[in-house]
Amino acid sequence: MKGNYKLRFLNKNNKNSDENKPDTIEFDENDNKKINGVFDAFDEGDVNYFEFLASIECNIEFEICQQNNTDILISSSFMNAFLRKICKLGVEWVIKETKDVNSPIKHLEFITDFLISNLSVLFAPN
Repeated sequence: MKGNYKLRFLNKNNKNSDENKPDTIEFDENDNKKINGVFDAFDEGDVNYFEFLASIECNIEFEICQQNNTDILISSSFMNAFLRKICKLGVEWVIKETKDVNSPIKHLEFITDFLISNLSVLFAPN
């Protein structure tokens, strides 16, 4: 699956430093179907996709069933991707607001200068 955008997305947004995650994951046909299904639902903007992710997380958190490495990879990758996007949007908002003379956060320009100079580090893949 070299060059597959789905695997690149999962890899980019998956923290390898988590002690609970395995060093390597071998995908079988069922794993590939699950990954494809999640991305298909995500691409369509299906509300069921978010419910699916939430159910995976509940199963992991409460150990209702045996943890599946693919489930862990999928849920953690999408959660990290969402958090990275939220952070990026937040930084963009702060930068915009500090340029507005009437903004209550106008005086935070020193922070935005630091953020702008370090954006590549802050939003680099883990």
